[in-house]
Amino acid sequence: MTTMTKVASPDALTPRSPSRWRWAWRGSLMWLGLVGAAWGATALLVEPIDPASIRVIHLALSLAALLALVPWASLAAEREPELSGVARLTVVGGLLAVGLAPFGVIVIWHGVHHPDTWTGFLASDIVYYVANGRAVWERGDGWRYPNPFDTDPNAPVIYFHWVLWLLGTLCVQGGLTPVQAVAGVNLVGALALTGLTWGLVRVVVPAEQRWGRGPCYLITMWGGGVWTLWTFLAPSEALVPTTLVDPSIGLNLGTRSILAGNNDGFNGWFLIHWGRNVVFVTEAVYHALVAGAWLAAATGHWRWTVGLITALGATHPYSGFQHLAALNLFFGLTFLLGGRRGRAWLKTRWATVLTASLALGGFAWYYAGYLPSFAAHRALQSQLSLNWTLGWDRLAASAGPAALLALARLIVEGVRRLRNPERPWSLGPREGLWLTTAMVSVLLCKHEVLLETPKQPIHFDRGYIATPLLLVGLPLLGPALSWTARRTPAVLSCAVVGLAALDTFAWIASMGRYDTVGMTLDARERAVIAEVVAWRPEGVILFERLNHGLFAAAHGPIRPYAAHWHTPDRLKREAQVANLTRQAESLEVLDEVQGLVLSSPTAATLSRILELRGFQRRTVIEPWEVWQRDASARPPVNRR
Repeated sequence: MTTMTKVASPDALTPRSPSRWRWAWRGSLMWLGLVGAAWGATALLVEPIDPASIRVIHLALSLAALLALVPWASLAAEREPELSGVARLTVVGGLLAVGLAPFGVIVIWHGVHHPDTWTGFLASDIVYYVANGRAVWERGDGWRYPNPFDTDPNAPVIYFHWVLWLLGTLCVQGGLTPVQAVAGVNLVGALALTGLTWGLVRVVVPAEQRWGRGPCYLITMWGGGVWTLWTFLAPSEALVPTTLVDPSIGLNLGTRSILAGNNDGFNGWFLIHWGRNVVFVTEAVYHALVAGAWLAAATGHWRWTVGLITALGATHPYSGFQHLAALNLFFGLTFLLGGRRGRAWLKTRWATVLTASLALGGFAWYYAGYLPSFAAHRALQSQLSLNWTLGWDRLAASAGPAALLALARLIVEGVRRLRNPERPWSLGPREGLWLTTAMVSVLLCKHEVLLETPKQPIHFDRGYIATPLLLVGLPLLGPALSWTARRTPAVLSCAVVGLAALDTFAWIASMGRYDTVGMTLDARERAVIAEVVAWRPEGVILFERLNHGLFAAAHGPIRPYAAHWHTPDRLKREAQVANLTRQAESLEVLDEVQGLVLSSPTAATLSRILELRGFQRRTVIEPWEVWQRDASARPPVNRR
């Protein structure tokens, strides 16, 4: 009689296969115990640390508690290939929810701490995107739009970006509020980005190492470099300040300030790590397009790759140029360096390669030929040519770990080939595209070294350096994390992912200190903006508080005198608004506007001058007043 022995699969939790649920529960509870102990220990640090930092530390520890989900992500990733139908959708949906969970904390935080005043917007640029979208229908031709902050009624209708068109269409044609439109598009983009990121990890990490897929996925979504460790451990004199950072934001530990969330300028809002981009409506969509393009390349569907990158080029100048250039450079390098095999590979895809070249050519014509032919755009472009940079130290801290991992994989592959020349390369076209993308992104992100007039170099990171390098290295990292998950206590997997996510968690926690991240308006401010929007003036409106003009432009066909970076002569106009009551020459602006929204003290100071110039009070909503030009007064002068 023959006895058959059942052999465990290589990714089983040997020798504890029947206990994998217990393994996950034990690891989660152990990790939560450690977080609870750390929370209690903060009571001993109240004296040397200011209360605001204590609050941020508590938020960071709350985020750390999410790492208790890592064992369950490992378990879900291991089971997912065996499931089908609703069960599989449930598991994948759970993985997507876990990937998004830390970033949802930002929204919840501001909703809880500003329940009566938060507008639902996290940053002023998101309001600006809606204003652009509205201009498609209210000042444009249904497809293109003028600069909504150009007060010239004849501003050229020349801009097209389909994501902004979508936001405007949902508001103007669909009847949604700006917050509803942004939230809907943001949610779809975030889910697409997270799902496609999971798809990338699932393709890159081999099936026999699927215990490592869960941690690899979370590292890709949550990972953020080693800047937090560097700022904490490095000598103070080694920390070189970056641009556009408020030094009051961060964790103040005695004399040590951890600006972990703010290492990329604008207090962290350039989103230089992949997963962070889910909180920004446009970037969520852009990154979903890139993730989809990379996944298509990883699975051999290069037509989809070109199509998605072309769609990106049709809606964003920075990311569009970055990825169109990387894709075309990859095809060119394959032709030049790929030998006979590379040229044969390109020959079978000649139509796809030609399409990519035409897309880059069309992009270049639009941004380098068509738009600069308009004086209004040339003036705006010179105003936006800013030296916003990412320092080499921050770039190294951000992308260095992923670069080392990619380098390790290249070395391992090279050694294997030396030992066995007949062994086929495991590196293919997809890795070529990812490495080319990382190279192009580094060059663009540091182009201030090459150009006298840089164009906001920091825009070209956004996770597009570290993430493709990480994807190259994941086949090396996946087996290590799979072995860790199968052979060690689950709490170790929590710690490994936590170390990779430290920067992102510190970034989210630092947002808890920066209360103005969530843009706020009280009930009276909302009422005065609604009054101006209901008025629907044909002329220009001067808002003493610039954000009022920004919100008004996002809610109706309002032309604010000054409101955003894209306002022509922005610095001059903002100075005029700020000095209305202090400099006589600033009063010249009154000849150019049809109405004003002023604080009551400013209105009291200027009331006699306003009346002499033909203005009268329209509405008073203390502490704000709306003034309009008397119909019998001479019309305002339209000046650029």
